[in-house]
Amino acid sequence: MIIGIYPFMLLYLLNLKSAKEILIRYKYPLILSGIIILSIWPISFYFFPTKWDNIDCYLPYKYFVSSFINECEWPFWNPFQNFGYPAYSDMQNGLWNPINWLLIAVFGNYSASALSTELTFYFLLAGLGMYKFSSS
Repeated sequence: MIIGIYPFMLLYLLNLKSAKEILIRYKYPLILSGIIILSIWPISFYFFPTKWDNIDCYLPYKYFVSSFINECEWPFWNPFQNFGYPAYSDMQNGLWNPINWLLIAVFGNYSASALSTELTFYFLLAGLGMYKFSSS
């Protein structure tokens, strides 16, 4: 909660007029972001992890990639799944996704909370992208 308020507090301390302008200018995207976060509140507030394929299929791949990246190695081969396969060529593990690299830098090894954060970010990105598309 503090993290979301902190940028506006910083703008308030710098210049009250600019903070009000930002709140007025981005009123609808902020309201939409709040609605999106509240509509998936069990995931966005880490009460429950995501279910089914997210935990069973995507999390092990992403954990494997994050453990190799944290050890400063490139995941060429994954011997633990599918009797071994080239991990760098699998699009399912998110190795080439810059958002995953950011989450690995923040969370360390990929976990269920990183997966929930990634899912919440994608919902926000989709909602705000649709807002931008519909307003143009």
